[in-house]
Amino acid sequence: MHAQNPLLNENRGPVDYDAVTLNHVKSALDTVIKAYEVGLDQVLTKQREQPSWYGLVLAMDTVIADMQGVVLGTLPLISKGDDWKAAFNDGYGRAQQLFMENRRNRPLHALYERLANSDPSLDVYERATLQKILLEYRLAGVHLDAQQSTRLTQLEDDINEHVGGFHRTLEETVLQSGIDVDDESRLQGVPQRLRDLMAEEARKAGVQGWRILCNEQHVNAILEFADNRDLRQAVFKAFHSRGTHADMQRDNGHHLQQLALLREQKGQLIGNGSYAKLMLQGKAAGAVEPVNDLLQRLAQKLKPVMLEARSGLQRLAEQHNLDEAQPWDIKYLRARKHSMNSEELRCYFTLDQAVQALVDLARQVFDLTLIPSTSKWHSSVRSFRVEQDTTHVGQLYLDVLLYPGKSADVHTVALRHRRRDTEGRAHPASVVVVSDGAPGQNGEPALLDHLALRKLFHEFGHALHILLMPATNHVLSDSRQSGSDNQEFYGKFLERWLWNAEYLAGISRHYLTGESLTQAQAEVVLAELREEDLDDCARGVGMAMFDLALHTSPSDGKSLQQRLEECLERCGCRPLASFEKPAHAFDYLVTGYEAGFYSYTWGGVHAIDVFTLFERWGVLNNRTGKRFRAAFADWATSKPMSEGTEDFLGRPMTLEAFLRWYGLN
Repeated sequence: MHAQNPLLNENRGPVDYDAVTLNHVKSALDTVIKAYEVGLDQVLTKQREQPSWYGLVLAMDTVIADMQGVVLGTLPLISKGDDWKAAFNDGYGRAQQLFMENRRNRPLHALYERLANSDPSLDVYERATLQKILLEYRLAGVHLDAQQSTRLTQLEDDINEHVGGFHRTLEETVLQSGIDVDDESRLQGVPQRLRDLMAEEARKAGVQGWRILCNEQHVNAILEFADNRDLRQAVFKAFHSRGTHADMQRDNGHHLQQLALLREQKGQLIGNGSYAKLMLQGKAAGAVEPVNDLLQRLAQKLKPVMLEARSGLQRLAEQHNLDEAQPWDIKYLRARKHSMNSEELRCYFTLDQAVQALVDLARQVFDLTLIPSTSKWHSSVRSFRVEQDTTHVGQLYLDVLLYPGKSADVHTVALRHRRRDTEGRAHPASVVVVSDGAPGQNGEPALLDHLALRKLFHEFGHALHILLMPATNHVLSDSRQSGSDNQEFYGKFLERWLWNAEYLAGISRHYLTGESLTQAQAEVVLAELREEDLDDCARGVGMAMFDLALHTSPSDGKSLQQRLEECLERCGCRPLASFEKPAHAFDYLVTGYEAGFYSYTWGGVHAIDVFTLFERWGVLNNRTGKRFRAAFADWATSKPMSEGTEDFLGRPMTLEAFLRWYGLN
């Protein structure tokens, strides 16, 4: 059976996705779930008297890793149709249920606890592994009595119901918010390529003209290029009203408020504190207080600079005969003064060039060799065998372009983590980087603007995080165990190369003329883009403050909108229009980043500080890359991020580089 099923390949090689059938998926899922159940029973029986590292930790490590590898290994196949998606969802749901039962299994927890407290021979990696496992048990509520466990189950059922409701309302309102245009003159200023995309969407919908979808690509195109101010306003309003509903029981504001209240009860039940306090355990920040302190300090620095920027925008509006700069004018006005708009800039970066830049960066700086391979589930996917010092350490998939059936999500998934099994065999990682790049049109190659480049490099940073860690065990090599703030540090860190003018110019080449950007041109472009990035920074800090406040004191009597507006105002963000409900589409709060959205700001602050050494010694300097690996990667997740930062920089992290970058000092 195993030899005939491509998904059951002993966890040591890439999957032959071309050979996978729907029956393979169903059979493989059944096989690994059954193997997990048998393995758990064997561990509970054989380890009852004297738990050991190999008999308990690595035995469970193997069955959990194998189950995860097959379940997540089927995830890329859901684009093939509803039957494939249903098979994955069934397997994923069963696996999630088993893992939650695992983390509430008291006999199993007792074995881990006994081993942690009784074996003095455990090394630093093994002790760190057990600490992480025991924390997972505590956060899952293993210590609760029967009545409390019943209450926790009910809370989680209620939470899942509101999470599902949030997603349903968001999806429904996005689908209903498309704008149809039957007069092409309303699209004046919009590049032909983008008009063609909108015309194609209209054809799909069976309507005449052009359909502007309520998604990032279409909305940004209209807000940057459309001369028609009324159209910009309509598109802006549609996008920033997502998630609102006339039925208050289905409105996402209601869902978020109820979620915060339910999570507050969960935090009290499991940890006798706020949900934010509960969720910060195990993250790099460690507690709510240092996060709040960072966000407050940044807000104080941001507000005066943001207020001055708003004054500058008003002056720019007056130059273009607009009485008052409205939010739907901002992107348009800035584009008018830029030396190069997004359409012009993207011509310098083909997907092939961007991928080659990542391959070169991985090799030159991090000693990872990416060798093209044939394992893939779609013709547009790039697949690589990853080696480090001639050792096979993983498989990397770059699923960057949109195609039929693929969702427009941007994320990185570790199908498998690097680990060693009970026999000492090394198992490589398997990582998928997913982005939402647009395929080439009318014979041109796929091209990436700076935002698309940043998405790709950011997700590649997550992949590096997974690939660079040594083969220890499934738990310790799981980047999620380092906390979302440490994870986002890696993503933000890789983005820094794209903010370096010398590097950006070096990887550029116009797809028609072959000319590259000069460093002077790149410096001008990046200075202009930094204006927009300052807005994103302020909004990110404001939303992080909102998220943390919501999950610290949701019962303080403040409405969702009131809390949000207060947090944004403290960062100097412009007042929201009456229809703007950004929280209603803020899906980070229902996809695992609740009380954790600060991670992007936290990661960005650390990334900019850490990158100062690369700026000093050269952005492609291999010795600096080796120093980075020694500080942040070689210890897997057994070492706190703060120690890694201090080891690398020779001092604790400071805000100076971040403030200097944004002109806040």
